[in-house]
Amino acid sequence: MKYFYFLSIAFLLFSCNLEEDNESESSSQPDLKKKVFADNGQLMIDKAFIGMSLQQLKDVYKKAEFVSEPVYEYGIDGESDGIVVENEGERLFFVWTMDGVDTINGITILSPEILIDSNVHVGMSLKKFMERYPNQPLEIDVLDDRYESILVDSLRYSANFFTTDSTRVGVYNHDTPSGEFVEVKRPEATIDRIAIYKR
Repeated sequence: MKYFYFLSIAFLLFSCNLEEDNESESSSQPDLKKKVFADNGQLMIDKAFIGMSLQQLKDVYKKAEFVSEPVYEYGIDGESDGIVVENEGERLFFVWTMDGVDTINGITILSPEILIDSNVHVGMSLKKFMERYPNQPLEIDVLDDRYESILVDSLRYSANFFTTDSTRVGVYNHDTPSGEFVEVKRPEATIDRIAIYKR
C-alpha cells in the first residue's frame, strides 16, 4: 500500500513539473505571426514594401543578389530597369521605381515561398484563388497580352497567369471593346506571379 502511495505522489509531482516546463517553453516561443502591412499601409512582401528606398531594401537583404531586368518584362510600361532580389539562388521578387526616384513603386512576387493575403502565393491554383474571390473577373492585360490577371483592389494586388491565345485561362467576349470576361476555362492553371500596386 505504501508503495502505491509513493508512486501516486511521484506521478503527481512529475505531471506538475511537466506542465510547468510546457508553459515556460510555449511562453518563450517567438510570435510567429508575420507583419502583414508596413507602417505606410502597404502589404509587406517578405521584408519589403512599396515606399521603401532601394538602400533600405539592400540593407535588409544583405546577403541577396540584385539583378537588373527590364520593367517591360513585368507588364510595366517603360524602358528602364528594375531589380530582381535573389536569395541563395531563389528569385524572390522584382521591384521597380519611377524614373529619378529612389523609392519602390511596385513589387512583383516571383517565389512560391512568399505568402500574402492569408496564404495566396505563386503556384496557387485559379480554382483555389476563386474560392476566395468568386466574383472577381479575369482580364487580358492591356499592355502585355502574354498574361491574364485578377485584381484584388482592396489589397492592391493582382494574380497573374502567363498565357497565349491558345492557352487562355478564361473565355472572353471579343465582340466587346475590352474583351469582357465570360467564364473560367482552365481552373487548374496556377498563378505565375503576383503584382503589388501602390495604394
